[in-house]
Amino acid sequence: MIKRTTGSTASVDRHLRREILSGRLRPGDRVPTERELATALGVSRASVHHAIAALATQGLLAPRRRTGTIVNDLREHGSLDVLRDVFAVTRPKEATALVAGVLELRRLLGGEAVAIACARRTEGDLAAFAAAVEKLRRASDRRAIVGAEAALFACITTATHNLAFALTVSSLRRFWIAHAELEKSSPFSHAELVAHYEKLFGLLVARRSEAAKKHTLAQLTIADRHVLASL
Repeated sequence: MIKRTTGSTASVDRHLRREILSGRLRPGDRVPTERELATALGVSRASVHHAIAALATQGLLAPRRRTGTIVNDLREHGSLDVLRDVFAVTRPKEATALVAGVLELRRLLGGEAVAIACARRTEGDLAAFAAAVEKLRRASDRRAIVGAEAALFACITTATHNLAFALTVSSLRRFWIAHAELEKSSPFSHAELVAHYEKLFGLLVARRSEAAKKHTLAQLTIADRHVLASL
């Protein structure tokens, strides 16, 4: 049964998203009509229409003229941005598996990113990376360190010169930013992080793709074990 709420497009979006991701609305189910939803949720039909359209762009819903709006299979039609919402409604045991999957994807993307960046980096990319390393070196607290690391990762994805790759990494990073509590502390000291990125910079300069990939994967593996152990 739909609980009566008040609000606008955002409230309809949240309601439908929660129903879908929690499994109360399953793939193939028909969503109540716009009129039914508007009445039940206390909003206008226009708000419902806009919410359904927004969820359709993320692959969660499939509006059909004759059969109504159908719930899509998330694994076939969803996007990376839906990960944040999936995590919010996932039970603790399943959440650990979800985080492990996200970390695995981060390792794969991180390793490939530095390898590609080594092959394609420009002098401008190197200058930006060097500046970001200096920012990390001067960081005096955890917040500044996190910000400097984010800048360094952005430098690497930019140096791939692949927009599709960069957008995929950006979606994954938004999940991590939305759930910063997953990484409450770092297994590395400030000095160790600086040393890691200084070495990576040297490998980028030398265009040593395989060595850079191996070095990055080793670092991420240690970090990921730390995150999973803290869950």
